[in-house]
Amino acid sequence: MNIDAVAIDTVTGTSSTSYNIVLNLVSDKNIYLAAGPMFTAKSAEQTLDAIASFLKLD
Repeated sequence: MNIDAVAIDTVTGTSSTSYNIVLNLVSDKNIYLAAGPMFTAKSAEQTLDAIASFLKLD
C-alpha cells in the first residue's frame, strides 16, 4: 500500500460542516480515517499535518 497524499474531505450539511481525513493511495483508491465525518476544521488540519509529517509527504 503506497500512500500518495493525505487530504481533508469536507461534508456540508444543512446546518453544519464536518471533516474527515482521507489517505489517497497511488492505486487511485482512498482510505478514510473514520467511518464518518468526525473532525472540526482545526482538528482535521492538525491531524492532516501530523500524518503528512509522519509519512514524510509534502
